Amino acid sequence: MTSFAVPDAIEPVVGWRYWRVDKKAGLLHSLSGARGFLWQPSAPFEARCPVIKRTGIDVRYRFISGMRIEMHDAPGERCRCGIYAARDLTHLRRQILTGLAIDVVGEVSLWGKLIPGSKGYRAQYAYPRRLFVIQRTADWDQSKAAEALSVYGVPVETISYRQVGYNPLATIGDLLRRMRSPREASPTR
Repeated sequence: MTSFAVPDAIEPVVGWRYWRVDKKAGLLHSLSGARGFLWQPSAPFEARCPVIKRTGIDVRYRFISGMRIEMHDAPGERCRCGIYAARDLTHLRRQILTGLAIDVVGEVSLWGKLIPGSKGYRAQYAYPRRLFVIQRTADWDQSKAAEALSVYGVPVETISYRQVGYNPLATIGDLLRRMRSPREASPTR
């Protein structure tokens, strides 16, 4: 008798994330700023661990971080690698991402190995599901950017920054709740 593994889920998990638009290629680019992190149309984006190089583990990073990591597929259980996505737009808006050129926000389908967290996920594979080009002012025409992103074959719309940008009030509310009840904020072991 042949054994086989049954998947935990058939449908991808949906999360939210921000992107930049690469000026040369006009494609989605991860906020990490690393080269090669362009999201190609019609192809899943695959997570890669930046700590591990093809020739082995980057010794410089291990020395600085103190991490003891063996070769692994991303996302790793004992690593920070993987494709990050927030559980929903509310959790995404609580992330302080100052100084980053955020051009696009949207839903992303996540699948493969998935590591859930308290505010989101780290995944092995991802692909955009629905995109919103962020319009910072009323007179800023984003129709060209929206048209360029249609290469992904998913709905693309424009949206006001106020609806999707960082929400400091939610972050302050979270901090106040944690200060009032520190036991709920700290993970139990």
